[in-house]
Amino acid sequence: MYKIITAIIICAILTGCFLANSPPFYGRDARSYLTSKGEDSKIIQKLIEYVPLTKDEAEILFKYNDIAVLHLLGSNQGTPVYILEKLSDHCNFEVRTGVASNENAPLPLLLKLRTKNRYTTENLVLSENPAIPKEILREMYHNNETSLWGLATNPNCPEEIMILAAKSNDWMDRSSIGSNHNIPIELFDILKNDTDSLNLLHLASNPKIPRSIFNEIKEKLKNDKDERIRRDIMNMKFPGDEVTK
Repeated sequence: MYKIITAIIICAILTGCFLANSPPFYGRDARSYLTSKGEDSKIIQKLIEYVPLTKDEAEILFKYNDIAVLHLLGSNQGTPVYILEKLSDHCNFEVRTGVASNENAPLPLLLKLRTKNRYTTENLVLSENPAIPKEILREMYHNNETSLWGLATNPNCPEEIMILAAKSNDWMDRSSIGSNHNIPIELFDILKNDTDSLNLLHLASNPKIPRSIFNEIKEKLKNDKDERIRRDIMNMKFPGDEVTK
């Protein structure tokens, strides 16, 4: 159920990011391409599951001139820096966004992808990367270089921006901050009043949610007009119990 909720949000986010009719299915496309080239299935699986690659595996994949493969290679935390540097100069922005999402990429390399004072897809992806310092995230927000919901997904998001997202009129801002596992406890008191049932369901799955608020949301949603919402909330267990197992 959590995967379904996340998929809805990701699809909406990716559609906005890439201005396409449908989101880019990098794993699917990379698997199809590499399989057609006879590549080792174990390497393919590591790539699409974001398992850190070895230097040799990264070098093998780097020889392929395929956008989906190179995007995933750029996002892989095992890809050597010298390959990331080359990918960051790639002519296709989808390859560059792979690098922009990589938490293991050196900060100077990440910041090279930033365009100041202008909204870009690379800026949006950078704003979601926990490796970007808080002061840079603040600059990006105030310079309109990214979206509020993009920043709200980042566990390193400054607290004052998290508060703005929690109080936003945009459901995506509220949904993004509700799914952030690093939000201050006091924000749950704001987010629990969301009028969007799906957002409340998503919030209830946050492992940081206090038990009292979880029970409050469960009570509210048990009579929701959507049968799926009612079913899912009644089947949901308190996330804190799952974390402590």
